[in-house]
Amino acid sequence: MADELEARVPMASRYEDERIAYIDYKPDLPKEHPHRVTHPCRYHQVLNHQISNDSPLRTLYSWEPLREFLRRMMGYDTFYRSECPHLALTAKVAGKGDTDGWHFDGNDVVFSLLLRASEGGGRFEYVPNLRTPECENYDAVAEVFSGASNRVRCADLKIGDLNVFQGDQTLHRVSPVEGDHQRIVGLFSYDREPGTNFGVPYIADLRRRLPA
Repeated sequence: MADELEARVPMASRYEDERIAYIDYKPDLPKEHPHRVTHPCRYHQVLNHQISNDSPLRTLYSWEPLREFLRRMMGYDTFYRSECPHLALTAKVAGKGDTDGWHFDGNDVVFSLLLRASEGGGRFEYVPNLRTPECENYDAVAEVFSGASNRVRCADLKIGDLNVFQGDQTLHRVSPVEGDHQRIVGLFSYDREPGTNFGVPYIADLRRRLPA
């Protein structure tokens, strides 16, 4: 799986910019507000439509027992694979100095599979259940951004480990990669509502980052 995705890097979307931690943009808020604070993001992202139909990674994502296992584990009545043509199934490839800054996801659950580990760095850091649909908890988010929070955890992931987290409520990032080995992770997106898509502005940004 790692070899296949590494071969897709020349056609992948390259992110090398600053971004906020949220899917939606709120330019009316003050610049120091957590919703407008930006974080460095540098990585290649192999998009859903760039992964072949016979890819073993897609076979795993489409495997019905996996979806049902995750539904039961999360305790949901319904659980659907995302229908986003770009982000339902993706992979992120991070080289030396690459990082994925603090952010929340735009869907209920993300299931990640570590396919290749970096020599150093590349740690998955997270703060579980930092926000809820009823409360954004901006003060706690600001503490994480400032480095003052004691709630940040680090998952010691090994190659082949499956990592399931509620990305819409769990603030998370990948620390800068160290060394010459690329960090490669497959990402599977699910939601309790059918037909999940990630929205026109986000998709437009992805297309902007694709090679000419």
